Amino acid sequence: QKDEFMPFMLESKLRELGANFKGAGLFEGISVRDGNLITGQNPPSAPKLAHTILDALGLEAKKKAA
Repeated sequence: QKDEFMPFMLESKLRELGANFKGAGLFEGISVRDGNLITGQNPPSAPKLAHTILDALGLEAKKKAA
């Protein structure tokens, strides 16, 4: 059980404190923007998070050459 190593589970604590938590399934990415706060859930979220940050900065992502 994770309880013995962690004093609380982050998602549970965020919900308890009133956060509007949005998560993705296992191995799926998600990025959420609320004003200037931009978050990603896990390593597969990195590409979506990067695009969200670039969008917030008013920049475009460069297309990767094939």
